[in-house]
Amino acid sequence: MMVWEILETLLPEKGNAHQVGILTWGGYITRGFMLLATLLVMLFVDLQVFPLIAIPDHDPYVYHHTSDTYWSPSDNFFQYLYVGDVPLRSEELPAPPTGDGVLRGRITHNDLPARGVTLSVILNSEYKARNLVTDTDGIFTINLPPGTWAINAVETRNWEEKPATGSFSLYHGDEEKIVGNHYHRFPFSRSSAHKATVTTEPDEIHFAITINEDISMVWPPTDERRVPATIDDAIRWERYPGAEKYFVEIQHVERRGSSTTYTPITSHIVENDNVLPLSSIDHAPAKTADATEYDVQVLAFDGEGTLLAQNPDVYMDGSFLLSDGNVLVGHNHHYLIDMEWPGAPNTAEEAIEALLTTDRRADAALVLIEEGLLTEAEALLNLMDSAFAMGRKELLLGYVFALRDECTEADAMFEKARALDPEIRVPDAYRGRCD
Repeated sequence: MMVWEILETLLPEKGNAHQVGILTWGGYITRGFMLLATLLVMLFVDLQVFPLIAIPDHDPYVYHHTSDTYWSPSDNFFQYLYVGDVPLRSEELPAPPTGDGVLRGRITHNDLPARGVTLSVILNSEYKARNLVTDTDGIFTINLPPGTWAINAVETRNWEEKPATGSFSLYHGDEEKIVGNHYHRFPFSRSSAHKATVTTEPDEIHFAITINEDISMVWPPTDERRVPATIDDAIRWERYPGAEKYFVEIQHVERRGSSTTYTPITSHIVENDNVLPLSSIDHAPAKTADATEYDVQVLAFDGEGTLLAQNPDVYMDGSFLLSDGNVLVGHNHHYLIDMEWPGAPNTAEEAIEALLTTDRRADAALVLIEEGLLTEAEALLNLMDSAFAMGRKELLLGYVFALRDECTEADAMFEKARALDPEIRVPDAYRGRCD
């Protein structure tokens, strides 16, 4: 069982933390769980302070590998491949019913079968097939009743032929693609699970997984934390085979006791290069002498926009400490520091904090919307200041109205969002039946 400490809530009078960093046994941590942890807090404590919450398993983006009884200290390959619609307490899911149909999956590495991978598969958001092992062809099978099945997630814990060096991650090919200069790293969809039509045919492959080596970071190095830095330093990584674009996300890191908060500040797309100078990122003079810690995440994409790899140890080490009197500022946010209106921020730090609070509320509101809690989502969105939301508040309010079939109000909000940020795209899912 892993213990999560949630020290603050989303409301301004209660603080500003909503993403809590944790460590898993060799796993990778991503923002999805942070958001759903926020959702749990809001559901159970009505947006009040809740100092300690224990969650014994994972959700969309994180797997606590010690939770299942079949875990062994000799296991060497803890990975979690999120596909969609994963229930929170999946360690308690029963085994699926057996039948004459066969669901087949294949795992490969470097275009060769990955033999001896031990894994579990979550199905239909209500079953968990455990202790599967790939054969010499990299194939795993699950006997199920014929019909349509949804593959929600794949968890691995061991790989007999895992290389002695390097770190690796799982991919299924349908991850969010990079389109032009746009990338939505954590899209939420209620129907994103992979659908497989299970029959009695012996040779059909329903789900293909690849094991790719992670990106090797040069600076900041993956195995170091709080590396001293100035605005003249540059983020660097080794070029990844087949990659044409890299998505670089920089997150503000705040450590308070045993709790660590990671909040996205800015992201950049780097084409055909492996360097991002810090000086090329919007920055502003700091008003205090305190150094600021930042985490770096790099994702590699091929020419078709398909995700190939990411840097290892996400949300663990590999951070830098900017201590030369500068703070990094997000895209389209720099102007806010100098704007004047009633209640406008007086310093760069205040502007950044207001932006972070707005982003956190928007992230939490999206989770509430996807869970069908529209009234709660609307209330949270109405706490946001449009001046800092850059159209995201109006976009999500339009989503709420569309789900209620209030199409006139939805269209008005979508138009307002585009007026505030012409680069905003309205996903088809946000329009509901308001097409």
